[in-house]
Amino acid sequence: MRVWVVRAGRRGEREAEALGQGLAIAGWQGVPDLSLCAGRGDVRRLVQRAYPDENNYTLRNWSGQLFRFWHEIAADDLMVLPRTNGQYAIGRVVGGYEYRPDAEDGMRHIRRVAWTTTDLSRDTFRPDLLQSLGSLLTVFELRRFDAARRIAEVWQGGSDPGRPDGDEPGAAFEGRRQLIDQARAHESGSGGPAKLTVRKLLELWGAERRSSTSVASIRRDLEEAGLLCVPPFTEGTLDSVVTILVAGAEPAEDGSSQITRIARSAPAHADTLTEASPGDDGVDSAEISGVVQRVLRDSRSVGTGDMLVAAPSVEHEGALGDGANESGADDDFASIAYLVGNLPSARVRPESVPVTATLKSAVTIMMLKQFSQLPVLDDHGRLLGVVSWLSIGQALLVGADARLADAVAPAPEVAASEHLLDCLPHIEKHGYVLVRDDAHRVCGIVTPSDVAVEFRSRVSPFVLIEEVEQRLRRIVDERVPLDQIRACIAETNKKAAAKAEDASTLTLGKYPYLFGGSEAWEAAGLPVDQHHFTQALKRCARLRNDLMHFSPDPVGEDDIAFLNGLLDLLRKLDGQL
Repeated sequence: MRVWVVRAGRRGEREAEALGQGLAIAGWQGVPDLSLCAGRGDVRRLVQRAYPDENNYTLRNWSGQLFRFWHEIAADDLMVLPRTNGQYAIGRVVGGYEYRPDAEDGMRHIRRVAWTTTDLSRDTFRPDLLQSLGSLLTVFELRRFDAARRIAEVWQGGSDPGRPDGDEPGAAFEGRRQLIDQARAHESGSGGPAKLTVRKLLELWGAERRSSTSVASIRRDLEEAGLLCVPPFTEGTLDSVVTILVAGAEPAEDGSSQITRIARSAPAHADTLTEASPGDDGVDSAEISGVVQRVLRDSRSVGTGDMLVAAPSVEHEGALGDGANESGADDDFASIAYLVGNLPSARVRPESVPVTATLKSAVTIMMLKQFSQLPVLDDHGRLLGVVSWLSIGQALLVGADARLADAVAPAPEVAASEHLLDCLPHIEKHGYVLVRDDAHRVCGIVTPSDVAVEFRSRVSPFVLIEEVEQRLRRIVDERVPLDQIRACIAETNKKAAAKAEDASTLTLGKYPYLFGGSEAWEAAGLPVDQHHFTQALKRCARLRNDLMHFSPDPVGEDDIAFLNGLLDLLRKLDGQL
């Protein structure tokens, strides 16, 4: 079950008829019956005929909305209608697409809806759902924030249960303005720190993974708003917690910035800490001090303080979400990198022992927990080295009364901010490396096994999608006539279509439209539902496009499960040839 919103016009001109007759009405005067269309391309042509003077962007947007209204909305889906009085109506779709030729123009494209309630107040929904309901599109799907489950609860007479990750740091932030206001409140002393997960930060910018484009947009917007993210959100995992601080406000009464005041509050020897050292306001001053020092060091060496990420200039929402900003000049030539800190194990503090512990206690811990090595810290919490089975054996050979200090060996260590590929030789040579954060605290440990697991998760989607494409190509070559293949290609590239000799010229994104046409679908004769099959191919094409933009974040488990399911289906269909 999916949840859709179909608005009743700019001024609610379709609202009375929609609620009075049990309908969802799409609008778009002059567009004829969509049931005659074979796919999205046909819808686009009808819209273009009705609006010949419109630009390509608008035509693509409008045809996409009408395509969803005609082809994607299904019986038993839920429908939400925002009303002009500020209330909301919710109902269930009970019929397929219909065209009413005798109705007033602009009232002809309809879906039958059994409206259950028509007077829900705004207070019925949590702020995150209200934000989604505020989209300016006429026809759109509510997909974010677990909307389908939550709207279903309201439709059945319950209340909005909220999103399942409501306890996640920063979950209460519903927009960038709220995040920035919280950071400013913290700087002025009137509020707590603006803490949130990397995942939530990306969500506020409409992204799911840290691609070069999304990260560059966030970095530029934060900089233009005078904000600093600590630690940098390009490091760590999606679940890592970061703090947004005010860096560009004018000096306080003592002549210092918030960043300097927090950094000054760090202990004089930050590298002696092995545990986080948040101040009274919950901000880790040692971490901030280390990050500031690193940024300043990088800016001295290359002439810019933004060394963590950048990408080619792109249009993006402004820092406060009000429009596009000009891109910065210095960071356009840097690139997003895969850092040691992006590995989950690099952010899990390993168990350690103080040098004052006994050798017997270290051996017992290693045996109980099946460790190969154990970090050893001095009286101030600084890393002295590690004890391993080899170093323990060597110490006992020298003397049966050996102490823990006698078994300590040098420890290979790297910074979380270092490039992972540069550290692979050290990991391979030593079998592990300890990871330190910007406050010089041990924050994790990385082994070859951690690297292997991570890279396997990166490679798997590529392998799955490659086989999906090969299976599709073989099915099309065996079942679909060449003239239909060429016709599909010709919609965007007539020269390539004329030269096409088989399905190898089709891109992955073309297959949904090929199979969406009635002639190709009938020729293929696949014993599956056309709508669900083409929707699955579209999702696969979107995943492939996402993968082509490098990101340190893995593809989600639900996407991997989807690819495995699609591939399993294609293997069975391919076996029928």
